[in-house]
Amino acid sequence: MNATVQATTVSVLREPAAIGSGFAETPYFASSGKGTSTLTGTANNSDAFGTAAVPYLVHKPDPYSAAAPGNPYVSWSDSITQVQAQRIFGLSAVRSIAVTSRFSSGQLHTVTATAPNGARVARTKTAEGWRTALGLTGSWVVSFRGR
Repeated sequence: MNATVQATTVSVLREPAAIGSGFAETPYFASSGKGTSTLTGTANNSDAFGTAAVPYLVHKPDPYSAAAPGNPYVSWSDSITQVQAQRIFGLSAVRSIAVTSRFSSGQLHTVTATAPNGARVARTKTAEGWRTALGLTGSWVVSFRGR
């Protein structure tokens, strides 16, 4: 059985210099994937979650995820529906979606949708905000393309 499930004790990390509570922010994810030469690795906590920047949670390259045998997150593609795009951008129809700015780690920062009439709407979110709003596997998106 999985030792994590069986554990009966919990370890709590404390960071004396942490903002507020003194508890260390320790996010976990299994893989950062492959992305491209510049869109890979971990992310700054402030970019990913919008929390106060801490010096130990900064972007670092992650060549190990890309090299891991059988890693299903090395390369992936997801899709969103027209209805999702309309809801996110507040448009009656969406013709195209483009990444218009990225965080320093390469994750989505600002995404712009264009309507059939040429109207454009830009939205800015945290990287995790984009991942959850779009229902994606990750927030290292290379591009959006229509079907």
